Amino acid sequence: MDFKQNGIAVLIPAYKPEGQRLVNLVKAVIADRYASVIIVDDGGGEEFADVFGVLEKMGCIVVRHPENMGKGRALKTGLTEYQKRFPEGIGVVTADADGQHLPEDIARTAQALAENPDKLVLGCRTLGREMPLASRFGNKLTRGFFRLVSGVSVSDTQTGLRGIPAAFLDKIAALKGERYEFEMHMLLELKPMGLGHIEVPIQTIYLDGNQSSHFNRIKDSFLIYKMFFSYIFIGLASFVVDYGLFSAMNLFLPAVMNNPKRLVFGLPLVVIISNLTARGLSSVFNFSLNRKVMLPENHKGQGVLHQAAKYYLLVVVAMLADTLLVSSLSLVISKYIAKIIVSFLIFMCNFFIQKRVVYV
Repeated sequence: MDFKQNGIAVLIPAYKPEGQRLVNLVKAVIADRYASVIIVDDGGGEEFADVFGVLEKMGCIVVRHPENMGKGRALKTGLTEYQKRFPEGIGVVTADADGQHLPEDIARTAQALAENPDKLVLGCRTLGREMPLASRFGNKLTRGFFRLVSGVSVSDTQTGLRGIPAAFLDKIAALKGERYEFEMHMLLELKPMGLGHIEVPIQTIYLDGNQSSHFNRIKDSFLIYKMFFSYIFIGLASFVVDYGLFSAMNLFLPAVMNNPKRLVFGLPLVVIISNLTARGLSSVFNFSLNRKVMLPENHKGQGVLHQAAKYYLLVVVAMLADTLLVSSLSLVISKYIAKIIVSFLIFMCNFFIQKRVVYV
């Protein structure tokens, strides 16, 4: 297929690339089939100026960052450049500069985009032995986490080979993330953006033990999982508020109640009142912070009142379940230990429900 007539371009972000490898890739990719190849020099400096100069002479559009700004920013720069150059095009295919994406796989992704101009196309690798163990484990872990959080099944969440439809470029370019987490945000926002996706199987290639990759396993993994880490921090803070109020009420109520050992439906009244009060007050704190973390960036829904209604419906259900379980367990174990166990279980359930139901 001649992708040139469809205005499909190839976008390659590059930071200190292996020169000949990138030049060879571009030579194989161009072949007069694409509208253009857009290269973003992500602050490689004078040492790599000759490489990008060669690429310009080959006919590539080269956009330069004065300093390294991260893969996410480089992709956004390239997407914006594509929109300026090809306003009538149907989309752009992103590929990595390290040679992990074969020209024929790039072409297959472009063809899938041409045939499905309203969907995100993902070039997905198989998680076989040819993929390093650390990468294979990380991909499986991220894939499982992503599916639980988003409700979307993607077999390769870390692929950089993607066909992005032109109709969604504005929304995608506006997403958060300056480094590798931008690509994860793109997937997390599929449902909120109303963007479907399809997958194209591609070959799995790791050159030189993947040493050409600039992915920082600690820093970039943290950014990818930042939303979940933020939720954990907010959850812990909310638990401190909840547990503190619960403990204070359990100390205060017996001193002012005529019958502190009174049971209601066989459950301790002191525990019931303490738990309902603590959960109710801590929920206000939790909602206001979680809304900032979990709300989709392209959200155009009913706003805070609509989310609050769904959130507090969840709070009521969780509160009843929490109170029933804590009160029941307190008959056989310490009520303080029961509170910790039940709170953890509800904490995990709430994360997935909030992300997939409340903040959408």
